[in-house]
Amino acid sequence: MHNRTTKIGVVISGGGMLTAYNAGVISELRKYIQPDLIIAGSGGSALAAFYASGQLNDQIEKDAWTKYLATRKMIHPWRFLRIFDTDYLIDVIKHKLPLDVERIRTSHIDLEITALSEKTGEIVYFNKHHNIFDVIQASHAVPVMAKSINIDGEYYVDSFASSHVYNHIERAFEVYGMDKVIVINCIAFLDKQIKYELELYNWLRSDKFHANLKVRMDELRNNYKLFRETINWADNVMFIEPSRKTGITPVTVNPQGLWRAFKIGMYDAESLEEHIQEFLERQVPTTA
Repeated sequence: MHNRTTKIGVVISGGGMLTAYNAGVISELRKYIQPDLIIAGSGGSALAAFYASGQLNDQIEKDAWTKYLATRKMIHPWRFLRIFDTDYLIDVIKHKLPLDVERIRTSHIDLEITALSEKTGEIVYFNKHHNIFDVIQASHAVPVMAKSINIDGEYYVDSFASSHVYNHIERAFEVYGMDKVIVINCIAFLDKQIKYELELYNWLRSDKFHANLKVRMDELRNNYKLFRETINWADNVMFIEPSRKTGITPVTVNPQGLWRAFKIGMYDAESLEEHIQEFLERQVPTTA
């Protein structure tokens, strides 16, 4: 086991159904890592909440990815403005695979889930004391594909700045003082996605909204370069990413495909276990 004087954060990417891979990774990590902090957005948010709850087991994971999420009730390409039915997702985690919110709130693990404010253009980090179901639904609310979600009188949606991990890594260190951060990431960083989202909101929202979102996107680009293109963080940040093509897309609902991606995540985490343990035990340089 890792040294518990080390503060450990786990950051989980979004990616829609691509996060079946992330779930496979966590199915292994949960056996020996209870982090101090979990941050996730978009498709990784429900997974993060279940990890924080301590409820995950083999049966829940299999039912989720081969039964309840692997259905056109979840994603349907011909359902205009509701391609992604977030109401169905919330029904699953309330009634079919009930998420124990009280366990999350009383856990030692800090949990943050991100969403984009439709009013301000800011990425908001919601903690575990908010309405977790509303926050998960908002974080999954892909613009145009799903309805925006009202939280405390303000509407929120998903965003590339929420789905990508790089700003969340910085937050884990700067706000929460983590010593080590394990990043589970199933999506590629594509600058054209950032440009697309900024162009979309340039037409749909106020100048102030667009300016705020642009600041967050610029931070995302800078943090991508920081954590990917420098060696300064090698002792503090570890990425776990697909070792091979998973064969699925963000909108895949085929149970065999999703379970295969899940199994690839399991395999990668199993293969890396010794390296992960070594990473967690490695002394943090005082200059970091």
